[in-house]
Order: sequence, then C-alpha cells, then structure tokens
Amino acid sequence: MRTGSNSWQHARSRFYSKNSRGYEKELKVTVSPDWLEHHRSSRNLSILDARSRGAYRRSHIPGAIHADLFHYFVPGTDRRGLQKFQNGLATKLGNMGLTGKETMVVYESGFGMRAARVGWMLEYAGAGKVRLLEGGFKAWRKSHYPLENRIVEPEQKTFQVRPVSRLLATADEVRSTRSALILDVRSEGEFTGKEGRDCDKRRGRIPHARWLEWTRFLRDGEKFKTRPW
Repeated sequence: MRTGSNSWQHARSRFYSKNSRGYEKELKVTVSPDWLEHHRSSRNLSILDARSRGAYRRSHIPGAIHADLFHYFVPGTDRRGLQKFQNGLATKLGNMGLTGKETMVVYESGFGMRAARVGWMLEYAGAGKVRLLEGGFKAWRKSHYPLENRIVEPEQKTFQVRPVSRLLATADEVRSTRSALILDVRSEGEFTGKEGRDCDKRRGRIPHARWLEWTRFLRDGEKFKTRPW
C-alpha cells in the first residue's frame, strides 16, 4: 500500500465510513463460515486454502484449492523485480485454476497473515472479489460443517495479471517521499530489532517508521474490528 498521508486516509475509507456515531465498517472484506457453507456450491466461487501442504492433505473445506503462497516474495521493487513477480504470480494463480473473475474466499488455520498475504497478492494481481474467512478453518470445523481430504486438482487457466500499483510502494518511493507515514505492522521484537526472521538479511526497521502491529486490527483473533481503535 502506498504510504502518503492522503493514501492512508483513502485506505482507511475502504474499510470505514464516518457518520454521527464515528467510523463504521463499510466494505465487506470477510465472510462467515455460515455464508460460505450456504454459497460454496456456487459456480463462480473459488475457495483457497492458504495453510501448509500437510495441513491441507489432512483435511480441508470441500472443493478448496491449495494456495500456500506464504513463502512467495516480491524479489525486488525495481522494474525487473516487479516483472518477475508478476509473471510468477500469473503462472501460480493460473495453475490454481483461477482467472481473476471469480469470487475468491481465502482461509487459513485461524485468521491471520497467511490468508491475508494470499488475499493481497490476488488484489494486487487485479482480482476484484477477494474475501477472507472469519475464524478460518478452526471456525469452520467448530461449526461442524463438512470436511474432505481429497486433493483438488484444478484445470489450468490463464490468469492475466493487471497490477494494481496503488497497493504496493516501491523502495524508491518510500525512500524519496518525505511526507509519507510508514507503518511497521510486524511484531514489537521485529520492530526493535531484537527478533528476526529467516528471510531478513538485516534486523531493524525503516527510519521514521511507526509501530502498529497487525494484530491490533483483530477482535479475538477471529475477525476485523468494526471500529479502527
């Protein structure tokens, strides 16, 4: 997401509209297990399982396609890196049997970053209807809805990536925009540099970044809060 102050206001307005009672949710970005059970047989609906291959093989929502893109990264935000990312994304999504015209529901074990990362990639690629499953697979199973362990092998399709550039800020843009509000949504340990991940070549944060961990936007770890704070 672009990081200028105007862009932050625009991003917030995608989820909340202001009225006399303050900010309330406006855009539907999630669906409930009840909704998915009612609609999962719809012709133009694709269910994507963002968990590991092992978890998917053990059991999943009937008809779900395995879509673990958690370790798929943007190799670079220069022109060459973005082109490589877009080409790879087109292949991966096409191999999942997607065209970008479907309504897509993404889920993981609970409600966290794995599904959100797949959702972001789909939206960046130009998919128009992407939803996350509230509570994830745990909530589905808790509702006693059906499960299966059959491996779904979708027919390969052509996914034409139409990059939505406003959803990604390049390194040059972040470096050169002095008025930008930069949010670091990782854990506090990663923000302070005390912790790191295998993919981090160096620990620390971007200068002047503010810490706002992504978990603060969730209610009970199962769905988005209906108000920003």
